Amino acid sequence: MIYEKLYINYKIEQDNTKLGFICDAANKKQRETVDTWSKGNYWDKIENPCVGEEIDNIPLTGFKIVDVVSRYSTSNKWYRILDPRGFELEISADNLLNICINSKINNGLIEDECVWGKNNSAELILTSSEQYKTYCELKESGPVDLIAGEYYKDSKTNVLYKYLGEYTKLIFNKNTYAFRDNEDDLLIVSKLESRQKLKLFVKVVEFYKTEKRYDFVSVSKSVSDRFAKTNESFAFDDSLLSEPVLTTEILRKKLIKDEFKYLYLASSYSDVVFLFKNANDIKTYDFHNDENLKEVNYYIHYTKSEIDFSKITDKKYVDSIIDVYSYDAKSNENKNIRSVVFMK
Repeated sequence: MIYEKLYINYKIEQDNTKLGFICDAANKKQRETVDTWSKGNYWDKIENPCVGEEIDNIPLTGFKIVDVVSRYSTSNKWYRILDPRGFELEISADNLLNICINSKINNGLIEDECVWGKNNSAELILTSSEQYKTYCELKESGPVDLIAGEYYKDSKTNVLYKYLGEYTKLIFNKNTYAFRDNEDDLLIVSKLESRQKLKLFVKVVEFYKTEKRYDFVSVSKSVSDRFAKTNESFAFDDSLLSEPVLTTEILRKKLIKDEFKYLYLASSYSDVVFLFKNANDIKTYDFHNDENLKEVNYYIHYTKSEIDFSKITDKKYVDSIIDVYSYDAKSNENKNIRSVVFMK
């Protein structure tokens, strides 16, 4: 990712080399990480750390390859680049290889114009590259307007997304909390782990390099800002856009076909996910009879007396109760009893 302004802080090494660490100048959290790095670690604390500063990320010439280093924890090689402003940053071998292929280098001096980018690490980007040209085009045109049902391509990664619209996402974890009235009673409940508003996208990824799957994701603003509208597309059932509520089972029935064998919506196997187009529908939704929750809630009953559910339902954080089928190990029968759904 290329940013107009960078925040940088430094460590002064024994040979007076000024080693830098950069981030997006507008990201407060990343700035704190950079400053923490500049102070050293517990075993190598720096008494008088440098003061960070903002710099303009403008195209410059004069970048030079000056050293190669190894991380103490791995054998990976990183290459030191001397910025014409007097500090050094480290780039990956892949980044250096790209520069060697696409630029002229004379005694370590990179003759072409470059700017800095930041992904997981610093990245030196040639201004002749498609990545920089796309950045300039997006900077001039501004972020695209997202329209539900349209396709967008990430100008950096070339990943293709379909925008589904704004949703409220509820994630229930199926086997979270247990209450005991006495030592013989065990109640498993379904807890609402999170509730969030998000812009929902779907993308196609390879699954174990043999089959394809749908991934349903939200993306950060820094990612959506580099989206470009495209005429490219992938197989997708557009009737899903008219569904007021999406669940894993609804998506599975409509999407898992042909070459698409897998679907990823929940963050783990134990999660049940609901996606509501209208947040007000959550209050009227019939969780009581929802098959997704019936399947994951269960109650194991070894009791000598009935559980007093009022002890549970009187708690402030409990909002609703649903009926579920349970298995009674003693009688070897299924029984329709109650389980608790936690709501925030």
